[in-house]
Amino acid sequence: MAYSLLSHRYHKSTQTLNIKGKLRKLIFLLKYLFYNTDKWLISMKSKESKFTFILLFLLLAISCAKKEQEDILENSQSNPINTSPEVSVAIASINEPINGTYGEGGELIFQIIYEEIIQVTGTPRISLNIGGVSSYATYVSGSGTNGIEFKYTISSGDNDIDGISLNSSSIDLNSGEMKNSDGDNAQLDLSSDIDSLNSVLVDTTNSPPDKVTGVTTAPTTSNTSLGVAWTVPNDNGIDISAYSIQYREAGTSNWTNTSSSTNSKTLTGLSSGTTYEIRVAASNGVLGAYSTIVTTEIFDILSLNPIAWLSATDISNGGAQPSHGDKIDQWEDLTGLATAATETNVAKQPVFHENVFNGLPAVRFDDLDRGLEGTFVRTNNGGLTLITVGKMDTNTSRKCFFEFYQEGSANSGNDARRGFFFTYGYNSAGINANLDDTSFNIWTATDSGTQSSQWENGVNLYTDRNNYFPRTDFLGNGVYVLGDDKTGGDRLNGYIGEFLIFDKILSDEERTKVETYLKNKWGL
Repeated sequence: MAYSLLSHRYHKSTQTLNIKGKLRKLIFLLKYLFYNTDKWLISMKSKESKFTFILLFLLLAISCAKKEQEDILENSQSNPINTSPEVSVAIASINEPINGTYGEGGELIFQIIYEEIIQVTGTPRISLNIGGVSSYATYVSGSGTNGIEFKYTISSGDNDIDGISLNSSSIDLNSGEMKNSDGDNAQLDLSSDIDSLNSVLVDTTNSPPDKVTGVTTAPTTSNTSLGVAWTVPNDNGIDISAYSIQYREAGTSNWTNTSSSTNSKTLTGLSSGTTYEIRVAASNGVLGAYSTIVTTEIFDILSLNPIAWLSATDISNGGAQPSHGDKIDQWEDLTGLATAATETNVAKQPVFHENVFNGLPAVRFDDLDRGLEGTFVRTNNGGLTLITVGKMDTNTSRKCFFEFYQEGSANSGNDARRGFFFTYGYNSAGINANLDDTSFNIWTATDSGTQSSQWENGVNLYTDRNNYFPRTDFLGNGVYVLGDDKTGGDRLNGYIGEFLIFDKILSDEERTKVETYLKNKWGL
Protein backbone atom coordinates (compact mmCIF):
# COMPACT_ATOMS: atom_id res chain seq x y z
CA MET A 1 0.00 0.00 0.00
CA ALA A 2 1.39 3.27 -1.04
CA TYR A 3 -0.03 6.80 -0.95
CA SER A 4 1.12 10.31 -1.30
CA LEU A 5 -0.45 13.50 0.09
CA LEU A 6 0.34 16.49 -2.09
CA SER A 7 -0.63 20.15 -2.09
CA HIS A 8 -3.57 20.85 -4.34
CA ARG A 9 -3.15 24.02 -6.40
CA TYR A 10 -6.16 25.82 -7.82
CA HIS A 11 -7.02 29.38 -8.76
CA LYS A 12 -3.28 30.16 -8.68
CA SER A 13 -3.15 29.61 -4.89
CA THR A 14 -2.28 26.88 -2.45
CA GLN A 15 -4.91 25.84 0.07
CA THR A 16 -3.30 24.82 3.34
CA LEU A 17 -5.34 23.38 6.18
CA ASN A 18 -4.01 24.01 9.63
CA ILE A 19 -5.33 21.31 11.91
CA LYS A 20 -3.03 21.85 14.88
CA GLY A 21 -4.92 21.18 18.11
CA LYS A 22 -8.30 22.03 16.64
CA LEU A 23 -10.68 19.12 16.61
CA ARG A 24 -13.38 20.98 14.74
CA LYS A 25 -10.95 21.63 11.89
CA LEU A 26 -10.04 17.94 11.74
CA ILE A 27 -13.69 17.03 11.43
CA PHE A 28 -13.99 19.58 8.69
CA LEU A 29 -10.96 18.02 6.97
CA LEU A 30 -12.46 14.53 7.05
CA LYS A 31 -15.71 15.80 5.60
CA TYR A 32 -13.74 17.62 2.96
CA LEU A 33 -11.83 14.46 2.06
CA PHE A 34 -15.00 12.42 1.69
CA TYR A 35 -16.94 14.91 -0.37
CA ASN A 36 -14.18 16.64 -2.29
CA THR A 37 -11.87 13.79 -3.31
CA ASP A 38 -11.69 15.17 -6.79
CA LYS A 39 -9.95 18.27 -5.45
CA TRP A 40 -7.24 16.37 -3.58
CA LEU A 41 -4.40 14.53 -5.18
CA ILE A 42 -4.21 11.49 -3.01
CA SER A 43 -2.89 8.17 -4.33
CA MET A 44 -5.07 5.41 -2.97
CA LYS A 45 -5.03 2.03 -4.80
CA SER A 46 -7.77 0.23 -2.83
CA LYS A 47 -10.61 0.57 -0.38
CA GLU A 48 -8.28 -0.86 2.26
CA SER A 49 -5.81 1.97 1.77
CA LYS A 50 -8.62 4.51 2.02
CA PHE A 51 -9.85 2.87 5.22
CA THR A 52 -6.30 2.87 6.60
CA PHE A 53 -5.96 6.57 5.72
CA ILE A 54 -9.20 7.41 7.55
CA LEU A 55 -8.20 5.36 10.58
CA LEU A 56 -4.92 7.22 10.80
CA PHE A 57 -6.80 10.51 10.75
CA LEU A 58 -9.18 9.35 13.48
CA LEU A 59 -6.22 8.39 15.66
CA LEU A 60 -4.67 11.78 14.98
CA ALA A 61 -7.98 13.50 15.89
CA ILE A 62 -8.19 11.65 19.21
CA SER A 63 -4.59 12.59 20.02
CA CYS A 64 -5.19 16.22 19.16
CA ALA A 65 -8.41 16.35 21.19
CA LYS A 66 -6.58 15.01 24.23
CA LYS A 67 -3.83 17.59 23.76
CA GLU A 68 -6.40 20.37 23.48
CA GLN A 69 -8.09 19.22 26.71
CA GLU A 70 -4.73 19.29 28.47
CA ASP A 71 -4.08 22.81 27.15
CA ILE A 72 -7.46 24.01 28.42
CA LEU A 73 -6.82 22.54 31.88
CA GLU A 74 -3.36 24.11 32.04
CA ASN A 75 -4.74 27.49 30.97
CA SER A 76 -7.56 27.35 33.53
CA GLN A 77 -5.07 26.69 36.31
CA SER A 78 -2.78 29.57 35.35
CA ASN A 79 -5.70 31.92 34.47
CA PRO A 80 -8.70 30.89 36.58
CA ILE A 81 -12.11 32.03 35.42
CA ASN A 82 -13.35 35.03 37.46
CA THR A 83 -16.87 34.27 38.63
CA SER A 84 -17.14 37.53 40.64
CA PRO A 85 -19.36 40.30 39.25
CA GLU A 86 -17.53 42.53 36.82
CA VAL A 87 -16.49 45.72 38.61
CA SER A 88 -17.22 49.00 36.84
CA VAL A 89 -17.43 51.57 39.68
CA ALA A 90 -14.15 52.01 41.52
CA ILE A 91 -13.58 53.16 45.11
CA ALA A 92 -12.15 56.69 45.30
CA SER A 93 -11.30 56.65 49.01
CA ILE A 94 -12.33 55.23 52.38
CA ASN A 95 -13.03 57.09 55.61
CA GLU A 96 -12.25 54.66 58.41
CA PRO A 97 -13.25 55.21 62.06
CA ILE A 98 -11.00 57.91 63.48
CA ASN A 99 -8.15 56.60 65.62
CA GLY A 100 -9.03 56.34 69.29
CA THR A 101 -10.68 54.18 71.88
CA TYR A 102 -14.37 53.36 71.53
CA GLY A 103 -16.58 52.28 74.41
CA GLU A 104 -20.02 50.80 74.77
CA GLY A 105 -22.45 52.71 72.60
CA GLY A 106 -19.62 54.10 70.46
CA GLU A 107 -19.94 53.78 66.71
CA LEU A 108 -17.40 52.35 64.27
CA ILE A 109 -18.30 54.13 61.04
CA PHE A 110 -16.83 53.16 57.66
CA GLN A 111 -17.60 55.43 54.73
CA ILE A 112 -16.77 54.12 51.28
CA ILE A 113 -16.47 56.91 48.71
CA TYR A 114 -17.07 55.77 45.11
CA GLU A 115 -16.30 57.54 41.88
CA GLU A 116 -19.98 57.41 40.92
CA ILE A 117 -23.35 57.49 42.65
CA ILE A 118 -24.28 54.08 44.04
CA GLN A 119 -27.72 52.59 44.66
CA VAL A 120 -27.87 50.09 47.53
CA THR A 121 -30.48 47.41 48.10
CA GLY A 122 -30.62 45.07 51.06
CA THR A 123 -28.10 45.30 53.90
CA PRO A 124 -24.53 44.81 52.66
CA ARG A 125 -22.00 44.61 55.47
CA ILE A 126 -18.34 44.63 56.40
CA SER A 127 -17.09 41.77 58.56
CA LEU A 128 -14.99 42.98 61.51
CA ASN A 129 -12.69 41.16 63.89
CA ILE A 130 -13.02 42.75 67.35
CA GLY A 131 -10.83 40.92 69.83
CA GLY A 132 -11.20 37.65 67.95
CA VAL A 133 -14.98 37.92 67.72
CA SER A 134 -16.73 38.49 64.40
CA SER A 135 -19.08 41.45 64.14
CA TYR A 136 -20.64 43.33 61.23
CA ALA A 137 -20.67 46.98 60.29
CA THR A 138 -23.91 47.04 58.33
CA TYR A 139 -25.06 49.49 55.68
CA VAL A 140 -26.93 52.44 57.22
CA SER A 141 -27.03 55.29 54.69
CA GLY A 142 -25.79 56.80 51.45
CA SER A 143 -27.82 55.09 48.72
CA GLY A 144 -28.23 57.61 45.91
CA THR A 145 -24.91 59.29 46.72
CA ASN A 146 -21.29 58.32 46.18
CA GLY A 147 -20.68 57.88 49.93
CA ILE A 148 -21.90 54.57 51.35
CA GLU A 149 -21.81 54.35 55.15
CA PHE A 150 -21.52 51.22 57.29
CA LYS A 151 -21.82 51.28 61.08
CA TYR A 152 -21.23 48.97 64.01
CA THR A 153 -22.34 50.04 67.49
CA ILE A 154 -20.06 48.81 70.26
CA SER A 155 -21.77 46.39 72.64
CA SER A 156 -21.00 45.45 76.21
CA GLY A 157 -18.18 42.90 76.29
CA ASP A 158 -16.54 44.09 73.07
CA ASN A 159 -12.82 44.63 73.69
CA ASP A 160 -9.78 44.92 71.44
CA ILE A 161 -6.77 46.75 72.84
CA ASP A 162 -4.57 45.83 69.86
CA GLY A 163 -6.77 47.40 67.21
CA ILE A 164 -9.64 45.96 65.22
CA SER A 165 -9.23 44.35 61.80
CA LEU A 166 -11.29 43.06 58.88
CA ASN A 167 -12.25 39.42 58.67
CA SER A 168 -12.58 39.82 54.93
CA SER A 169 -11.16 42.48 52.66
CA SER A 170 -14.38 42.60 50.65
CA ILE A 171 -17.84 43.97 51.37
CA ASP A 172 -20.33 41.15 51.91
CA LEU A 173 -23.38 41.94 49.79
CA ASN A 174 -25.47 39.75 52.10
CA SER A 175 -27.93 39.06 49.24
CA GLY A 176 -28.12 42.77 48.50
CA GLU A 177 -26.73 44.84 45.63
CA MET A 178 -24.50 47.86 45.14
CA LYS A 179 -24.72 49.24 41.61
CA ASN A 180 -24.67 52.50 39.68
CA SER A 181 -27.62 53.73 37.63
CA ASP A 182 -26.49 51.66 34.63
CA GLY A 183 -26.50 48.48 36.67
CA ASP A 184 -22.71 48.25 36.88
CA ASN A 185 -21.37 46.68 40.06
CA ALA A 186 -19.54 48.69 42.70
CA GLN A 187 -16.06 47.61 43.75
CA LEU A 188 -16.30 45.44 46.85
CA ASP A 189 -12.61 44.80 47.51
CA LEU A 190 -11.33 47.20 50.18
CA SER A 191 -7.79 45.88 50.51
CA SER A 192 -6.00 48.46 48.37
CA ASP A 193 -7.89 51.50 49.73
CA ILE A 194 -8.36 50.99 53.48
CA ASP A 195 -5.80 52.24 56.00
CA SER A 196 -4.55 50.30 59.00
CA LEU A 197 -7.07 49.88 61.83
CA ASN A 198 -4.41 49.14 64.45
CA SER A 199 -5.16 52.38 66.30
CA VAL A 200 -8.92 51.86 66.38
CA LEU A 201 -9.31 50.35 69.84
CA VAL A 202 -12.34 49.02 71.71
CA ASP A 203 -12.63 49.11 75.50
CA THR A 204 -15.96 48.60 77.23
CA THR A 205 -14.49 48.39 80.74
CA ASN A 206 -14.92 52.20 81.05
CA SER A 207 -18.02 54.14 80.06
CA PRO A 208 -17.75 56.82 77.36
CA PRO A 209 -19.54 60.17 77.70
CA ASP A 210 -23.19 60.29 76.77
CA LYS A 211 -24.20 61.16 73.23
CA VAL A 212 -23.70 64.85 72.49
CA THR A 213 -26.91 66.88 72.18
CA GLY A 214 -27.79 70.52 71.67
CA VAL A 215 -25.46 71.12 68.73
CA THR A 216 -26.03 74.69 67.53
CA THR A 217 -24.40 76.90 64.94
CA ALA A 218 -23.94 80.64 64.64
CA PRO A 219 -22.53 83.05 62.08
CA THR A 220 -19.24 84.79 62.69
CA THR A 221 -17.89 88.04 61.32
CA SER A 222 -16.55 86.08 58.34
CA ASN A 223 -18.56 84.56 55.49
CA THR A 224 -16.15 81.62 55.32
CA SER A 225 -16.41 80.46 58.92
CA LEU A 226 -19.05 79.13 61.27
CA GLY A 227 -19.29 78.91 65.04
CA VAL A 228 -20.44 75.55 66.46
CA ALA A 229 -21.37 74.92 70.09
CA TRP A 230 -23.01 72.05 71.97
CA THR A 231 -24.23 71.02 75.38
CA VAL A 232 -21.61 69.32 77.56
CA PRO A 233 -22.81 65.70 77.99
CA ASN A 234 -22.59 63.59 81.12
CA ASP A 235 -18.98 62.31 81.35
CA ASN A 236 -19.97 59.12 83.26
CA GLY A 237 -17.26 59.48 85.88
CA ILE A 238 -14.21 60.44 83.80
CA ASP A 239 -13.59 64.03 82.73
CA ILE A 240 -14.17 64.80 79.05
CA SER A 241 -10.81 65.48 77.42
CA ALA A 242 -11.73 66.22 73.82
CA TYR A 243 -14.49 66.44 71.23
CA SER A 244 -14.49 65.06 67.70
CA ILE A 245 -16.23 67.30 65.14
CA GLN A 246 -17.11 66.14 61.64
CA TYR A 247 -18.55 68.37 58.92
CA ARG A 248 -19.27 68.25 55.19
CA GLU A 249 -21.16 70.13 52.50
CA ALA A 250 -24.77 69.00 52.29
CA GLY A 251 -25.26 66.66 49.36
CA THR A 252 -21.67 65.39 49.54
CA SER A 253 -20.37 62.31 51.30
CA ASN A 254 -16.87 62.93 52.60
CA TRP A 255 -16.58 64.06 56.24
CA THR A 256 -13.83 66.44 57.34
CA ASN A 257 -12.51 65.74 60.85
CA THR A 258 -11.39 68.27 63.45
CA SER A 259 -11.32 68.42 67.25
CA SER A 260 -11.75 70.73 70.22
CA SER A 261 -10.92 70.64 73.92
CA THR A 262 -14.01 72.73 74.76
CA ASN A 263 -17.68 72.55 73.80
CA SER A 264 -17.34 75.01 70.93
CA LYS A 265 -15.38 75.32 67.70
CA THR A 266 -15.06 77.81 64.88
CA LEU A 267 -14.91 76.02 61.53
CA THR A 268 -12.91 77.98 58.96
CA GLY A 269 -12.19 77.73 55.26
CA LEU A 270 -15.86 77.18 54.40
CA SER A 271 -17.78 78.44 51.36
CA SER A 272 -20.20 81.36 51.65
CA GLY A 273 -23.81 80.52 50.86
CA THR A 274 -23.17 76.79 51.26
CA THR A 275 -25.17 74.48 53.53
CA TYR A 276 -23.15 72.21 55.83
CA GLU A 277 -23.89 69.12 57.92
CA ILE A 278 -22.19 68.79 61.32
CA ARG A 279 -21.99 66.15 64.06
CA VAL A 280 -20.03 65.97 67.32
CA ALA A 281 -18.87 63.24 69.74
CA ALA A 282 -17.25 63.54 73.19
CA SER A 283 -14.29 61.56 74.52
CA ASN A 284 -13.13 60.92 78.08
CA GLY A 285 -10.42 58.61 76.78
CA VAL A 286 -13.25 56.56 75.27
CA LEU A 287 -15.16 58.07 72.36
CA GLY A 288 -18.92 58.29 72.73
CA ALA A 289 -21.62 58.29 70.08
CA TYR A 290 -21.90 61.08 67.53
CA SER A 291 -24.72 63.58 67.85
CA THR A 292 -27.63 63.81 65.49
CA ILE A 293 -26.54 65.64 62.32
CA VAL A 294 -27.45 69.34 62.25
CA THR A 295 -27.69 71.36 59.05
CA THR A 296 -26.84 75.02 58.66
CA GLU A 297 -26.07 77.53 55.94
CA ILE A 298 -23.02 79.74 56.03
CA PHE A 299 -24.44 83.19 56.61
CA ASP A 300 -22.62 86.44 57.30
CA ILE A 301 -24.68 88.83 59.44
CA LEU A 302 -22.49 91.66 58.17
CA SER A 303 -23.96 91.11 54.68
CA LEU A 304 -27.16 92.71 56.05
CA ASN A 305 -25.16 95.80 57.10
CA PRO A 306 -25.81 96.13 60.83
CA ILE A 307 -24.49 99.39 62.28
CA ALA A 308 -23.84 97.86 65.72
CA TRP A 309 -23.35 94.26 66.89
CA LEU A 310 -22.25 93.12 70.32
CA SER A 311 -21.99 89.42 71.18
CA ALA A 312 -21.07 87.88 74.52
CA THR A 313 -19.37 85.06 72.62
CA ASP A 314 -16.82 87.58 71.29
CA ILE A 315 -16.49 90.34 73.87
CA SER A 316 -13.12 91.56 72.55
CA ASN A 317 -13.76 91.10 68.80
CA GLY A 318 -11.18 88.38 68.21
CA GLY A 319 -9.10 88.95 71.33
CA ALA A 320 -8.97 86.93 74.53
CA GLN A 321 -12.32 86.26 76.16
CA PRO A 322 -12.80 87.34 79.80
CA SER A 323 -12.93 84.75 82.56
CA HIS A 324 -16.01 83.98 84.62
CA GLY A 325 -16.62 86.79 87.10
CA ASP A 326 -14.52 89.41 85.31
CA LYS A 327 -15.81 92.97 85.21
CA ILE A 328 -16.52 94.29 81.70
CA ASP A 329 -15.22 97.80 81.06
CA GLN A 330 -15.40 97.50 77.26
CA TRP A 331 -17.63 95.41 75.02
CA GLU A 332 -16.38 95.60 71.43
CA ASP A 333 -18.60 96.22 68.41
CA LEU A 334 -18.19 93.61 65.65
CA THR A 335 -19.25 95.76 62.70
CA GLY A 336 -16.44 98.31 62.84
CA LEU A 337 -19.08 101.04 62.51
CA ALA A 338 -20.05 101.67 66.13
CA THR A 339 -17.88 102.41 69.13
CA ALA A 340 -17.45 99.85 71.86
CA ALA A 341 -19.82 99.96 74.82
CA THR A 342 -17.72 101.18 77.73
CA GLU A 343 -17.84 102.04 81.42
CA THR A 344 -14.82 103.39 83.32
CA ASN A 345 -16.42 103.27 86.80
CA VAL A 346 -15.69 99.79 88.19
CA ALA A 347 -18.72 99.94 90.46
CA LYS A 348 -21.00 100.35 87.44
CA GLN A 349 -19.41 97.65 85.26
CA PRO A 350 -21.39 94.48 84.43
CA VAL A 351 -19.89 91.00 84.95
CA PHE A 352 -18.97 88.27 82.45
CA HIS A 353 -20.61 84.91 83.22
CA GLU A 354 -19.67 81.65 81.49
CA ASN A 355 -22.05 78.83 80.58
CA VAL A 356 -25.20 80.89 81.12
CA PHE A 357 -27.38 79.35 78.44
CA ASN A 358 -26.73 76.49 76.01
CA GLY A 359 -23.10 76.47 77.14
CA LEU A 360 -22.61 80.07 76.01
CA PRO A 361 -21.61 83.13 78.05
CA ALA A 362 -23.60 86.30 78.69
CA VAL A 363 -23.07 89.67 80.38
CA ARG A 364 -24.75 90.09 83.75
CA PHE A 365 -26.29 93.45 84.74
CA ASP A 366 -27.33 93.97 88.36
CA ASP A 367 -28.97 97.35 89.02
CA LEU A 368 -26.18 99.28 87.29
CA ASP A 369 -26.62 102.97 86.45
CA ARG A 370 -26.32 103.09 82.64
CA GLY A 371 -24.08 100.00 82.68
CA LEU A 372 -22.41 100.29 79.27
CA GLU A 373 -22.70 103.01 76.62
CA GLY A 374 -21.52 103.37 73.02
CA THR A 375 -22.27 105.36 69.88
CA PHE A 376 -23.41 104.59 66.33
CA VAL A 377 -24.13 106.55 63.15
CA ARG A 378 -27.33 106.48 61.10
CA THR A 379 -27.11 107.21 57.38
CA ASN A 380 -30.63 106.04 56.49
CA ASN A 381 -33.83 107.45 57.88
CA GLY A 382 -36.13 104.71 56.61
CA GLY A 383 -36.49 102.81 59.89
CA LEU A 384 -34.56 100.52 62.25
CA THR A 385 -34.41 96.86 63.24
CA LEU A 386 -33.14 96.00 66.73
CA ILE A 387 -32.47 92.47 67.99
CA THR A 388 -31.73 91.40 71.57
CA VAL A 389 -30.94 88.00 73.11
CA GLY A 390 -31.27 87.92 76.89
CA LYS A 391 -33.47 87.46 79.96
CA MET A 392 -34.67 89.32 83.06
CA ASP A 393 -34.83 87.98 86.60
CA THR A 394 -38.40 89.18 87.16
CA ASN A 395 -41.12 90.66 85.00
CA THR A 396 -41.58 94.20 86.24
CA SER A 397 -42.60 97.26 84.24
CA ARG A 398 -39.55 99.45 84.76
CA LYS A 399 -36.57 97.32 83.77
CA CYS A 400 -34.73 98.17 80.56
CA PHE A 401 -32.62 95.96 78.29
CA PHE A 402 -31.43 98.92 76.21
CA GLU A 403 -32.20 102.40 74.99
CA PHE A 404 -30.97 104.39 71.99
CA TYR A 405 -31.37 108.09 71.27
CA GLN A 406 -30.15 110.85 69.02
CA GLU A 407 -27.15 112.53 70.52
CA GLY A 408 -28.24 115.87 72.01
CA SER A 409 -31.99 115.27 71.61
CA ALA A 410 -34.56 116.13 74.30
CA ASN A 411 -35.63 113.63 76.94
CA SER A 412 -39.33 114.03 76.22
CA GLY A 413 -41.86 115.71 73.97
CA ASN A 414 -41.91 116.00 70.19
CA ASP A 415 -38.22 116.84 70.07
CA ALA A 416 -37.20 113.60 71.78
CA ARG A 417 -35.68 110.97 69.53
CA ARG A 418 -35.67 107.94 71.79
CA GLY A 419 -36.39 104.21 71.56
CA PHE A 420 -36.16 101.63 74.34
CA PHE A 421 -36.90 98.02 75.27
CA PHE A 422 -38.63 97.73 78.63
CA THR A 423 -40.05 94.59 80.18
CA TYR A 424 -43.42 95.34 78.61
CA GLY A 425 -42.02 95.44 75.08
CA TYR A 426 -40.19 97.65 72.61
CA ASN A 427 -41.14 101.33 72.92
CA SER A 428 -43.93 100.24 75.25
CA ALA A 429 -44.24 101.50 78.81
CA GLY A 430 -48.00 101.50 79.40
CA ILE A 431 -49.19 98.38 77.51
CA ASN A 432 -47.85 95.00 78.58
CA ALA A 433 -47.04 92.72 75.63
CA ASN A 434 -46.65 89.83 78.12
CA LEU A 435 -43.17 88.89 76.98
CA ASP A 436 -41.56 85.70 78.20
CA ASP A 437 -38.69 87.84 79.44
CA THR A 438 -37.72 85.74 82.44
CA SER A 439 -36.43 83.08 80.03
CA PHE A 440 -33.69 83.41 77.43
CA ASN A 441 -35.29 84.60 74.20
CA ILE A 442 -34.66 86.49 70.99
CA TRP A 443 -36.63 89.71 70.68
CA THR A 444 -36.79 91.57 67.38
CA ALA A 445 -38.31 95.02 66.90
CA THR A 446 -38.80 97.04 63.73
CA ASP A 447 -39.34 100.78 64.09
CA SER A 448 -40.62 102.99 61.26
CA GLY A 449 -39.93 106.15 63.25
CA THR A 450 -43.43 106.46 64.67
CA GLN A 451 -44.69 102.87 64.98
CA SER A 452 -43.16 99.57 66.02
CA SER A 453 -43.69 95.82 65.61
CA GLN A 454 -42.20 93.09 67.79
CA TRP A 455 -41.39 89.36 67.58
CA GLU A 456 -40.39 86.87 70.26
CA ASN A 457 -38.37 83.91 68.93
CA GLY A 458 -39.77 84.66 65.49
CA VAL A 459 -43.41 84.83 66.63
CA ASN A 460 -45.13 88.19 66.08
CA LEU A 461 -46.43 89.84 69.27
CA TYR A 462 -47.83 93.06 67.85
CA THR A 463 -47.70 95.12 64.66
CA ASP A 464 -47.58 98.86 64.00
CA ARG A 465 -48.13 99.98 67.57
CA ASN A 466 -47.61 103.72 68.17
CA ASN A 467 -44.30 104.46 69.87
CA TYR A 468 -44.24 105.70 73.47
CA PHE A 469 -41.89 108.49 72.41
CA PRO A 470 -43.54 109.82 69.24
CA ARG A 471 -40.49 109.77 67.00
CA THR A 472 -37.28 107.75 66.63
CA ASP A 473 -36.25 108.98 63.18
CA PHE A 474 -32.95 110.85 62.87
CA LEU A 475 -29.72 110.95 60.90
CA GLY A 476 -26.20 111.18 62.27
CA ASN A 477 -24.84 110.26 65.69
CA GLY A 478 -26.79 108.11 68.11
CA VAL A 479 -26.07 106.70 71.56
CA TYR A 480 -26.96 103.22 72.83
CA VAL A 481 -27.19 102.24 76.51
CA LEU A 482 -27.18 98.59 77.69
CA GLY A 483 -28.79 97.46 80.94
CA ASP A 484 -30.59 100.76 81.58
CA ASP A 485 -32.14 103.78 79.87
CA LYS A 486 -30.58 107.25 79.48
CA THR A 487 -32.07 108.48 82.76
CA GLY A 488 -30.32 105.88 84.90
CA GLY A 489 -33.61 104.96 86.61
CA ASP A 490 -34.69 101.73 84.91
CA ARG A 491 -31.84 99.38 85.70
CA LEU A 492 -31.81 95.79 84.51
CA ASN A 493 -31.38 92.71 86.65
CA GLY A 494 -30.61 90.03 84.10
CA TYR A 495 -28.47 89.01 81.14
CA ILE A 496 -27.71 90.24 77.63
CA GLY A 497 -26.09 87.80 75.22
CA GLU A 498 -26.49 89.58 71.90
CA PHE A 499 -27.43 93.06 70.68
CA LEU A 500 -27.79 94.26 67.05
CA ILE A 501 -28.94 97.44 65.32
CA PHE A 502 -29.75 97.59 61.58
CA ASP A 503 -30.21 100.99 59.92
CA LYS A 504 -33.23 99.74 58.01
CA ILE A 505 -36.33 97.60 58.45
CA LEU A 506 -35.28 94.08 57.56
CA SER A 507 -37.50 92.19 55.16
CA ASP A 508 -39.34 89.17 56.58
CA GLU A 509 -36.82 86.91 54.83
CA GLU A 510 -33.83 88.80 56.24
CA ARG A 511 -35.32 88.98 59.72
CA THR A 512 -36.13 85.27 59.72
CA LYS A 513 -32.61 84.40 58.57
CA VAL A 514 -31.01 86.35 61.43
CA GLU A 515 -33.48 84.98 63.99
CA THR A 516 -32.92 81.42 62.81
CA TYR A 517 -29.18 81.69 63.20
CA LEU A 518 -29.50 83.23 66.64
CA LYS A 519 -31.97 80.53 67.68
CA ASN A 520 -29.52 77.88 66.50
CA LYS A 521 -26.65 79.58 68.28
CA TRP A 522 -28.46 79.97 71.59
CA GLY A 523 -30.40 76.71 71.41
CA LEU A 524 -33.80 78.41 71.41
